[in-house]
Amino acid sequence: LWAAEVSTSDSTAALQALLDFIAVCDGGEARLSDGYYRTTAPLVITREGTQLVGNDSNSTKLFADFSGGPVLHVMNQNCALRRFSVLASATRQATPDTRSVGLLFATEDVAGTAIRLKNTTIEDVRATHQPSHGLVVNGAFTGTLSRLWMTHNRGHGVAIDRGMAYPRDDKSHIPGLCSLNEC
Repeated sequence: LWAAEVSTSDSTAALQALLDFIAVCDGGEARLSDGYYRTTAPLVITREGTQLVGNDSNSTKLFADFSGGPVLHVMNQNCALRRFSVLASATRQATPDTRSVGLLFATEDVAGTAIRLKNTTIEDVRATHQPSHGLVVNGAFTGTLSRLWMTHNRGHGVAIDRGMAYPRDDKSHIPGLCSLNEC
C-alpha cells in the first residue's frame, strides 16, 4: 500500500490507519512516497511482519510535532523500517523529555515472559534533533541495523538492549544479537 505526500497538515491519523490496515492483513509493506508527513502523536506498529518503507531517507520524512513519546514505536518481531527520516519540530526539540525518542523498538513488559524482537531490520533510516535518543531498542533483540544516521539528538544516537522486556526474576537471559553495518 502507498501513502501519498501530505505536506504540513497532520498526517498522524492517515499513517496510523495505514499501519493498522497492514496489521489486519497479517503484516506486509506500507510504502511512503516522497514527502513531509507531520505527526502529532506516536505511530505504533503492533503486528508482526509489518514494514514501513519510504522512497529515500533524504526525501521521505516523518516530522514529529509533539513531545511525550516516540515518533514511531515498533512492538513486534519480523518488522522492518527502511528509507525514511524522523525529524523533530522546534517545539519538540525544546522540550526535554526522556520519553521523546525518535524510534522505539520495545515489546510490552509482561512479567514472566521473555518476548524477543527477532529478525528486525532498520536500514537507511535517519533520526535527528530528538529531545532524547535517536533509536532505542529495549529487550532481547536480533536483527540488522544498516546505514543509520542518528545525529544531533540530545541523548544517545542508538541505545540497544536495555533489558526492559526480560522477566524480572530471570537472570539467565540471552543478550540481544545485532549486526551493525555502516552506522
